[in-house]
Amino acid sequence: MIIFIDESGISRDAGYSTTAVVYVEINDLDKIEKQIVQILSEMNLQTFHWADHGWKIRDKFFRNVMKLEFKFKIAIFKNPILPEKMIETVFQHLITEKYIKNIYVDGKKPKWYERKLKKVLRDKGASVKKLKTVRDEISQPGI
Repeated sequence: MIIFIDESGISRDAGYSTTAVVYVEINDLDKIEKQIVQILSEMNLQTFHWADHGWKIRDKFFRNVMKLEFKFKIAIFKNPILPEKMIETVFQHLITEKYIKNIYVDGKKPKWYERKLKKVLRDKGASVKKLKTVRDEISQPGI
């Protein structure tokens, strides 16, 4: 099993800070990556990032990706006061599986974020070696 973790930023339109942490669980990474690359190719895109596209592209991408085989969990926080505590709580509840091959975290995160996740994993008895930060969506389509 492979896990991808990404976090959103601030919702300026809503007028308050909202943080969403998305966890995606995949069993057959090679198959999913090929399918995502195929979807991107059909849509004439190299990568997909929600903030970079309009609603028509978002909708088309989302409808295609929803046909793939994966599980996801989402944690949403409105106006998080202590992001460090929020992250610790989220990871304690989101990462409950025992047999994890790798965890990929969107690498555009501060160092405290990575350290906090590693601590939570150690406390749960999971190998910290399984954690990898990824900075390039092309190298990891799951991100």
